[in-house]
Amino acid sequence: MGVIGQPLFVSWVTAELQGNTSSTYCIRTLLSRIALRVLGIASLSHLAMMNVERYIAIKHPLQYETIVTENRLTFLSVLLWITVILLTVPLSFADNNLYLTVDNSTMFLCMAIIFYCQIVLYYETRWHQKEIAAQQVSLEAREKFLKEKKAFKLTTTVLIFLILCY
Repeated sequence: MGVIGQPLFVSWVTAELQGNTSSTYCIRTLLSRIALRVLGIASLSHLAMMNVERYIAIKHPLQYETIVTENRLTFLSVLLWITVILLTVPLSFADNNLYLTVDNSTMFLCMAIIFYCQIVLYYETRWHQKEIAAQQVSLEAREKFLKEKKAFKLTTTVLIFLILCY
């Protein structure tokens, strides 16, 4: 997104502010719009994929090695890219309302997956912290351990930035 999408967007906005209406401007506008759409949904879907991978690691630690393999992650990543390109590019040339419906549905699905995984991971992390704290010897060490809420802070930060960005 930062290497392709943002420079295209800056180029498009700069040409628009200068009042450029040439055929180059039209091509730049079309490329910029398609690139931003593809890269935005691809990045969000990959964030969802990473959250599912973390979810599996925490919820199913014994089966993690057999469920999550490098080949499966690569295949899923390629499948996500192909799906995003096949959904986004043709719909960019079709009816804008249809594109927005599909795009918003995809964003909602990805964000719902991310929210669900983050919330479950937070509760699992808290449960693990309490289990570990129960095994601590001193009361002071247990209170100090439970007082730190790094998982809550991280989850909250991720979710807030996700909401702000999308």
